[in-house]
Amino acid sequence: MIISEIIISLSNQRIFLACVLVIVLALTTWRANLRLTKPLLIASFRLIIQLSLVGLILEYVFEINNLLPVALIAMVMLLVAGREVSVR
Repeated sequence: MIISEIIISLSNQRIFLACVLVIVLALTTWRANLRLTKPLLIASFRLIIQLSLVGLILEYVFEINNLLPVALIAMVMLLVAGREVSVR
C-alpha cells in the first residue's frame, strides 16, 4: 500500500462525538472546581480555528504541482510552528 493512498475519513458523527466529549470534560472540570473549564474551552476553540486554517492551506498546497512554491509554504509553516514552540 502506498502512503498517498491512505485517507482518513472524518465524518460529521466523529466530529460531533469529539465536541460532546470536550463538553463533558468541561462540565466535569467545572463540577469538580478545577478551574480548568475556561482554558479548556478556549483551547478547544483555538484548535478548531487553527486546524480549519491549516486544512485550507494544505488543500491549496496539494493542488500545486510545482516543487518550489510547495517547499516555500512548507518552510513557512515549519518556521511558524518552531516559533510557537520556542515561545512556550
